[in-house]
Amino acid sequence: MHKTFLFVSAQYLPTTGGVERYTNNLAKKLISQGHKAIVVTSALAGLPVRETDPDGIEIFRLPSWPLMGGRLPVLHLNQELRRLTDELWQMPIDYCVINTYFYPLSMYFSWQMYRKKIPAILINHGSAWLMTGNPILQFAGRVYEYIAAKLCHHYCPRFFGVSSAAEIWLKNFGISASGTVTNAIDPDQVLEEVSDIDWRKQLSLPENAKIIAFVGRMIPEKGVDQLIAAMEYIRQVHPNTYLLMAGTGPLMNKYQYTHTDGVCLLGSQPYPNVLAL
Repeated sequence: MHKTFLFVSAQYLPTTGGVERYTNNLAKKLISQGHKAIVVTSALAGLPVRETDPDGIEIFRLPSWPLMGGRLPVLHLNQELRRLTDELWQMPIDYCVINTYFYPLSMYFSWQMYRKKIPAILINHGSAWLMTGNPILQFAGRVYEYIAAKLCHHYCPRFFGVSSAAEIWLKNFGISASGTVTNAIDPDQVLEEVSDIDWRKQLSLPENAKIIAFVGRMIPEKGVDQLIAAMEYIRQVHPNTYLLMAGTGPLMNKYQYTHTDGVCLLGSQPYPNVLAL
C-alpha cells in the first residue's frame, strides 16, 4: 500500500550539503517505490514557495529569517506560514522524517506530528556543538541546543543517528538513539553521474600532486579553519600537496580574498564535479 512521507529539512536543495542530499535521496527512493514524498524546508530568495520538482518531490518552502548567515533559519510567523501549513495539513501524511534537532522548523514539526498523531522519527546528523567564535554566544548556543534537543525528544521520542558518532552525540542531552539510518550511496548511480573533469588539469597542478579534498559547507563546525591552517605545516614537509575545497558558506568570505599556499577554493560545484573530486 502506497504511503505519503513528509521530510522536514530546514535547508534543502539547491543549498548543497549532506542533510540536503540525504533528504533528496531518501525522497527519490521512496517515489521510485510508488510512494509520495513531500519536503518542508525554509524559503530561499527567487524560488517558489511551493512546487513539484522533476523527480516528483513536492516542496513547501516556509517563510523564514536566515539567521547566522543562513545557518539557522527561523520560521517567520506570518499569514504566509499559516496559508502554506494549512495547505500541507490538507494532505494525507502517513509518516514524518525530521532532520536534526536544533532548528526551529524541527521543533515546530515535532510538536505538530505529536498533535496530529502522525508517526515521526528524528534523525541526528551532527556530532559537535554549533560554533560561533564568541565565548558568550557559544555558551548561549549550547543552552539553546540542549533545550531544542529535549523539546524535540519530548514530542518525537524516536531519535536515530546518521552515524555511530551522531548516535553517541545524543548522549550529551540524555537521549538514547533507537538506531542508525546511514547516508547510503548507490555506487551504480554515482558512476553514471560522475563528470569527466580532471581537477589536476583544471587547476594546472602537477600530475603527481597529492590532493586533500574537502566537500561541504564552509562553516566552523566542519573544521575549515583548522584544515586551512594545517596546510602551512603540511606544505613544509610535502610541498606537492594541495587542498581542494568544494562548497560555500560564511567562511568563504574569510578566505576567498586571502592567499594560503596550496589551498584552492572551488566554491559551489555541480554534483557530478563533486563526485569527480
